[in-house]
Amino acid sequence: DSIDYAAVNEKFRFGRHNDLDGDMDAGRSVESRRRHLFGPREPISRRMQAACTVYKVLELAVVYESSFCADLGGKDPADQKVISLVAGISLKYQQRGLCTKVKIVHIEGHCDPATDPYKEFVDTNQSGCGSFGLLTGFNQYWN
Repeated sequence: DSIDYAAVNEKFRFGRHNDLDGDMDAGRSVESRRRHLFGPREPISRRMQAACTVYKVLELAVVYESSFCADLGGKDPADQKVISLVAGISLKYQQRGLCTKVKIVHIEGHCDPATDPYKEFVDTNQSGCGSFGLLTGFNQYWN
């Protein structure tokens, strides 16, 4: 279950966004996705060239639990969904004024409900804001 982080980071380069998950962008061209992300007012190439010369890099660790894995059909599709989502987020934050890239530094997926440390928190179906649930369970697990 080793992740090739060089390959993951390669997916974050502008213009290399893949629609691996069949979401609403499936079948749309890269140019069409760029227009959707950045809006129609200014040519995309000019916005990207003039936007930023230096980027802040946010390093992101992603953990998902067994229901996410089950909903997507296994670990590989779940990892690809995470990569796709973060790539889209990274593109959105690369715009002028934000100049930020999001880089995945760790992906941890728990696909077996029997060993999933987050399952009991998800099963509460509560946010954990004001009562026990995801947020409080996650804090207890990591503290």
